[in-house]
Amino acid sequence: MDTIDGASGSLSSAIIEGIEVNEAFLVDGTATIHYTVNEETVSETDQIVFERALQLTALDFHADELHVMNETKNIKSVYSLLNLVRRGERMLLSKFKRIKKVDIAFML
Repeated sequence: MDTIDGASGSLSSAIIEGIEVNEAFLVDGTATIHYTVNEETVSETDQIVFERALQLTALDFHADELHVMNETKNIKSVYSLLNLVRRGERMLLSKFKRIKKVDIAFML
């Protein structure tokens, strides 16, 4: 096991200023998150990190699928969490697969 010197490592939240989670729930193995984003202060990279963190969090709650609703852009992304490969305690983020991305404007 390796140790990390406190001065050489850092942690930060995936929910940065400019991202607001409006609603989150889990029903029958499907986790659903509704959020808004300030597009002037939050980059596309920040949003990708946020959605990956949501995927890992959904796994902690034993979700089979994750629905992420970006209410600012009216986009719904659906992630299958069953495609993950476990190797010990590591999750390979490259195995996360977005199975559907749709414009939800017509649903409003």
